[in-house]
Amino acid sequence: MATAHLEAALPELPNVNGNGAHRKTGTDAIVRRLTKPAPGTPWVVGIFTPDGDLRHFAGSGGLLNRRRALGVLCATPLPEVEGTVVLRVTGQDGRTAPVLAASTVLAGLRALVLAVLRPPATSDKAWARIAQGLKATVLQLADLYRCEPPDNAPSPAVAVENATALGFLLLSSDLKVVYQSSPQDAAAAEFANLYAASDGRLPLFLERSIARLTAGWDFTRVDSCKEAVATPVPGLMVRVAPIVGTSLLIGVFLAQTREPADHPEAAFRISPREREVLHALLDGDSVRDVAARLHLAESTVQDHIARLIEKTNSRNRIEMAATYLGWRHRKLQTAASKPSTGHVTEASYGYGSLPT
Repeated sequence: MATAHLEAALPELPNVNGNGAHRKTGTDAIVRRLTKPAPGTPWVVGIFTPDGDLRHFAGSGGLLNRRRALGVLCATPLPEVEGTVVLRVTGQDGRTAPVLAASTVLAGLRALVLAVLRPPATSDKAWARIAQGLKATVLQLADLYRCEPPDNAPSPAVAVENATALGFLLLSSDLKVVYQSSPQDAAAAEFANLYAASDGRLPLFLERSIARLTAGWDFTRVDSCKEAVATPVPGLMVRVAPIVGTSLLIGVFLAQTREPADHPEAAFRISPREREVLHALLDGDSVRDVAARLHLAESTVQDHIARLIEKTNSRNRIEMAATYLGWRHRKLQTAASKPSTGHVTEASYGYGSLPT
C-alpha cells in the first residue's frame, strides 16, 4: 500500500454546512488569514472521535508530510469539556513555540485540531501575530464544521473483511517495540515509514490507539487479553492479540482497509431518494427520464442533483458521478505519485510533546 492510498483515504473535510462553498476553499481562506504575516506556513486540520482516532484530515499539501502532520495533530491535547479550547503557545524558554496548536469540541464530543508550524526565517513579530490569532481561527473553523461529519471508519467486521496485510509488530506491556516486520514490496515499504518505530516507540497516533485497545489486559493472565480492532486513521486497521512467549506480548497486525462499495452513500450522507436519482443518472437517464421513472417533477430532480453535487464537493454532475464511482480517488493516487514541490524541510517525528 503506497502512502498515496492513505492520502486519498484521509479525505478533505466534506462540505456539510449547506452553503454551497467547497470546504477546502473555506478552510484555506480561514487559515490563510491567520498565516498572512508568514506566507507559506505549513498547517493541518483534523477531526477526532471521542476515543481519539482521527477521522477527517486536511492540510497544506506539500508543505507538510503526512507523518509530521499526524504527529502534530495527535500530540495536541484534546479538550474534555465542550467549548474548551486548549492552546500550546509557549515553549519551555517562554518564547513562542515553533509549533502552535489549538483544539475545541464539535458536535458529538468530537474534537477539531488546528496546528501551524513556523517556517524558516519567520520573524518573532510575525509569529507572535499568528499565535495571537490562533484561538479565534480555530473557533472560526469549528463554526465552519459545526455540523457533525459522517464517521468514515468501517465496523470491525467490515475492516477485517476488507483488509490487506501490511505488517506485524510485537510490543511489550509498556508498548515498547521488540519486533517489527513489514512486507518487502516498495509500495508497502513506503507506507511502513509512516508507522515505523523511533527509539523503540511507535508514532503517537498508533501507540495511543493500541494503549486504548489493551487498557483492560492483565499481562499475568492471557485469558484477560482480548483481541480488538481499531482504525486510528482512515485506511489503516490495527488488530491486537496476545502473543505468548517467554512473556506475554502484544501482537499488532497492521492492514490496509478498503471501504465497502456502498461507502459513498454513507460518506456523503446521500438520502434514499438521492440514491435513486443518482443510480438513474448512472444508468444514462436524462432529467426527464428520471422524473418519469420516479414520478417526480423535473424541478425536483434538478434539486436532488444540485444537492448531490454539493454533497460530493463537485463542480458538475459529471464530476459528481466520477466521485461516487471512485474515479477521483484513482486520480488522487496518480497525482500523489508525482514529486512534491514542498518548500519546508521536515524534522523527524518527536515524542512526548508537540514535535518541533
